Amino acid sequence: MANSTSICLNDRLPAPARSLERSLHAPTQLVVIDAGVENSSTLANGVHPSAKVLVLDSDQNGIMQISQVLRSHPAITTLTILAHGIPGCIDLGNTSLSNDTITRYGWELSTWFARAHKPQIHLYSCNLALGNSGIEFIQTLHRLTQASIAASTEFIGHTASGSNWHLNYQLGQIDTQNPIALDILESYPGVLASPIITDAVTTPRSTAEETVISITGLTISDTDGDTQTVTVSVTEGTIALATGSGVTVTGSNATSITFTGTVAQVNAAINGMNYTPSLNYADTTTLSISSNDGTTTASKLVAIAVTPVNDAPTIAPSAATVAEGGNVTFVATNFGIADVDNIAAQIIVKVAALPSKGFLVLDGGKLAVGSSFASDRIPDLQYVHDGTQTTVPGGTSDSFSITVADGAGGIISSTAIAITITPINQLPTVAGSAILFEGEANKPVTLTISDLDQTAATYTIKILSQPVNPAHGTLTFNGTAVTVGQTFSSADLANLKYSHFGNDENFGNPPNVTFNVEVLDDGGGTGVPGAKTATVTLGIKPNNDDPILAINTGITLDTTSAREVVITNTNLNVTDPDSGIPQLAYTLSQAVDPTLGSLQLNGSKIGLGATFTQADINQGRLKYVFNRNTTAGQSFTDSFKFEVRDSSITEFPTVREGGVYSGGALAQNTFTISISTPDAIVDATGSNAPTVVTNTAPVIANNLGIGQPAAGSPTLNEGGSVGITSAMLSVNDPDNSPEQLVYRIEKSPTNGTFKLNGNPVGLYGSFTQKDINDGKVSFQHDSSEDFIDADVTFSVSDGTNLLSNQKLKLDVIPQNDNPVITVGTTVSLAESTEKTLRLQTLASVMSMVLAKKRDKDLPLLIPLPSK
Repeated sequence: MANSTSICLNDRLPAPARSLERSLHAPTQLVVIDAGVENSSTLANGVHPSAKVLVLDSDQNGIMQISQVLRSHPAITTLTILAHGIPGCIDLGNTSLSNDTITRYGWELSTWFARAHKPQIHLYSCNLALGNSGIEFIQTLHRLTQASIAASTEFIGHTASGSNWHLNYQLGQIDTQNPIALDILESYPGVLASPIITDAVTTPRSTAEETVISITGLTISDTDGDTQTVTVSVTEGTIALATGSGVTVTGSNATSITFTGTVAQVNAAINGMNYTPSLNYADTTTLSISSNDGTTTASKLVAIAVTPVNDAPTIAPSAATVAEGGNVTFVATNFGIADVDNIAAQIIVKVAALPSKGFLVLDGGKLAVGSSFASDRIPDLQYVHDGTQTTVPGGTSDSFSITVADGAGGIISSTAIAITITPINQLPTVAGSAILFEGEANKPVTLTISDLDQTAATYTIKILSQPVNPAHGTLTFNGTAVTVGQTFSSADLANLKYSHFGNDENFGNPPNVTFNVEVLDDGGGTGVPGAKTATVTLGIKPNNDDPILAINTGITLDTTSAREVVITNTNLNVTDPDSGIPQLAYTLSQAVDPTLGSLQLNGSKIGLGATFTQADINQGRLKYVFNRNTTAGQSFTDSFKFEVRDSSITEFPTVREGGVYSGGALAQNTFTISISTPDAIVDATGSNAPTVVTNTAPVIANNLGIGQPAAGSPTLNEGGSVGITSAMLSVNDPDNSPEQLVYRIEKSPTNGTFKLNGNPVGLYGSFTQKDINDGKVSFQHDSSEDFIDADVTFSVSDGTNLLSNQKLKLDVIPQNDNPVITVGTTVSLAESTEKTLRLQTLASVMSMVLAKKRDKDLPLLIPLPSK
């Protein structure tokens, strides 16, 4: 059997090929009967004995079977074939010879009668030569075989069925005598006709992509069979039969359906069947239809062109993950853009909204709203997190929005691309300090803890080490000395205290105290606490220690050997850990009894208000002289009262002059002199009033200030230092040495620091005239823009008298400082657009920090590009 596409199938069981020899002579005629022909054995038995008979094996190629026999019998000049056929197609074994396949067998066909003289081919097949297809087939076969050909344009077979055995179409000179016996032909009940599938549609069928098309115009006809088994299938997409046909479906899936029914029923099923293309399919597909009448099968291929229609891109984004403060490079799946009919380079992504916690970077440049790029550039796109804390509400997520266009009308509206931000714990910053006076007890230790991503209210604090020198003081928590490894909550930090024992190392500048702590945070959203170690520095502020009256035993004078006695430090001694012996001044608040004797310093009598120092005592310059006439065996008691000062100011616990105190006032101490006179004294002058020497107050000799060249003091540049000399600052005091004249700072400078031996001298700190004379005192400017201070106040004490409320002028020469510009908010604008920067915009773009006060009035020029 055959159809218009020339694919002819035979569904019958195969019959073995057989050759029947009827003559002892070499045959000149070959009769070929296709196994699909009804009663093929009857026909074979009716062949004339002189002809060779070949019944084709239905499982093998019939053309090749014929070629094999013809090569074995080169004397054959006439080939007679009985087989089912349709116009332009004849069934031969498991193949068909048709207009579509004949050229494929061109070489094989040309060998059939290579040595035969006037070969003929008789084709008994229904309608084989009918119409243009049949004529084209006969002509091509004639050209390839060079044989004369006889065929029929009518049905071949039993006359009662409207058929005949006449070959009414001839090409060339033909002897059409049928080699089969006439009685066999007349009694043959069948017709060599196959089902025929015709297509009334002459133009190509087409449908738009993903659009259903109804198939019409196909018709199945069969002259000798009413029941048909039809299979319809498609190579792409799905096929569905028209409803209400009455056929019986025996097998089906989405792409193939097999059903049976009468000719009328199967035609009703295929007329209006629907073809649906596969999703996104745009190409030519083939609809295959075959019909079997129980003997032979007809097939037809119908081409359906599926024309492309632009498919809009789709999007299914998945979140990119970035570490807090880090960056991430996107991959295609983060955007999830798909387009079945465009390549990635054709799909344009445009930024519709920027992320709020970072920015997008492509090729090193930040993207703005309106920036666009092809989707194949997604692996080059980065998101940079700006460090926004993940512990704030919404801090673990960010997003930006895009639109997508494929350039052919397919658009994706604004869609968010999510970003997941994983927390990175930022360790706390810890600064621990306290300023306490030497000797101050139970001073709370301050820990300043800041943590940008801490959400818990408290931290855990761990003691890592004790203070470096335990001899200097004790660190306690709740009144108990801390231990290494001890932990407590920051909520209880007020219970951490330090008590200083009051040492006076480093010339009265006790060293700072340090110890180490560890602070644990809450993990900053990671769930894993982080630890930060820090050194806590306790600044020990020097404080003038009051002198201590260590020895005050009085003295005994026995006039037997002498009438005077030296007062030594074994009789009267004052100690002070942070003051020199020359500064420990005794002031007489009550003189000795002038009728008994006199108190002399360096041979001069001293009276009420006079002073002497511990150095005077240590060097034997203070003595008592008895001046009264007595009789033998008398005894007397004399005394003087004194106050003790160290010439410095004590700041803690209250600001006051340093001295020996009783309660809140300077102590009135009494030194007793016991006098015994074993012998009479007749030449004393005790009745004479002594010449009393009192202490003279110091006066300013020089106060030229600092940075006052007009007054004669050297200049001082910003950030520099200058030594203070006696030519710049000095006092005169006729009865006190330079080391006894103590300068005290009573109002500190606002723009620098006085130093003694390189150590800072702060408020209430002191230095002596001798320190100035020896070049040990200097002033260091602090590099600030504070250049003039006319209110530095100091006083001078000689141990008894006080020169107060003295002013020292400071004037520093400014040095030009370059301005510092910090860039603030970045202004972004799309390519080829303009943006006006107003003054308030400039203020947000550039925060200009002019760090110097005197520089801030200088004009600042900002060059702008010409384009």
